[in-house]
Amino acid sequence: MATPAPSIARILLDNAEEIVAIACLLGIGAVMALQLVLRGVFDNPLGWPEVVSQFLLVWASLLGAVGAAKRSALVQVDVVVRALPVPARRIVEIVGLVAIAVLLVVLGRYGFRLTSRVRTIASPLPITWAWCYAAAPVFVVLMALRLVQTKLFRHSFVFLEELWESPAATVQLPGGTGAAR
Repeated sequence: MATPAPSIARILLDNAEEIVAIACLLGIGAVMALQLVLRGVFDNPLGWPEVVSQFLLVWASLLGAVGAAKRSALVQVDVVVRALPVPARRIVEIVGLVAIAVLLVVLGRYGFRLTSRVRTIASPLPITWAWCYAAAPVFVVLMALRLVQTKLFRHSFVFLEELWESPAATVQLPGGTGAAR
């Protein structure tokens, strides 16, 4: 029996970080292309594209890291771990998760403190650098949620790349009809 096609809501929820990270990267490309045209063709560059690109790159990087964690694609030396007996593998996994949790707590604490204290204006923009630094506490919360989903609840994600690779994939549309890709 074939498994039912995932709903659009499930796809969006399972891939929210990646979708926002892709939007950030597309934003960087669009802003920098605009800057190149204005600088090269009209010899009249704008002052804000570089700062906006920095903000977006920070957010895209951290959101991409959450996506990597969700896929268990973080850097690890699994050659050694695979050689261990199953109980030892489990211990190594738990120690790794505890280390990640400690790092997330530290990053969250200092990221929140920095975000709440920064008042420096991003020079060409009417916003503070806190918007850039806010990526750290948001990253911590999202990473913790995704790790709980992955490791504790063993959630089976529907990844975008799986939909792209499957030629017969269908997406459940509102009203119960499926649309073939």
